[in-house]
Amino acid sequence: MAVHSINVPEDTDKDGKQVLDLGELAVKMNPQLCKGQAAPLFDVRTLDGKRIRLQDLRGKIVLLTFWASRCGECIADIPMLKELYKAFGNDKRFVMIGLSLDRSAQTLRSFTKSQEMNWTQGLLGDWSQSKIPFLYAVSYIPTTYLIDQNGIMIDVLRGPKTRDAIEKALADLE
Repeated sequence: MAVHSINVPEDTDKDGKQVLDLGELAVKMNPQLCKGQAAPLFDVRTLDGKRIRLQDLRGKIVLLTFWASRCGECIADIPMLKELYKAFGNDKRFVMIGLSLDRSAQTLRSFTKSQEMNWTQGLLGDWSQSKIPFLYAVSYIPTTYLIDQNGIMIDVLRGPKTRDAIEKALADLE
């Protein structure tokens, strides 16, 4: 938490308008997540009831996407994500995880089935129900991170550069 003092004139400003003294304000700061930092650990139940923890994925490249089925941009990214899963999903050094901000497991289950999104999916629920988006500094969806084999943030990715970044990360493992 950061505290900053603001000097407010007692009654009026220079134009004679009445001023309200709000006193002390507490502002919750969003964390910044940058390349080279350790990715925040998470522990989430998948749609099939299994437990997925980032710390259990050491040694693998992780593509982590925050999304929701009600998000137009997220839906627009699905074909690209499906291509990535088709290209890299069988590589034992790679894991692809979707963390959904949908409100209902049934909604998520139905949507991922209809869209043939066969990679691991976890349900976070509404933004206010999970601290994980806050830890990852997610301010919009979709947001996709690439995490290296040591749990270090490689990059925040979008679009065509995602495939190149995965290929490079996997080549660096060799």
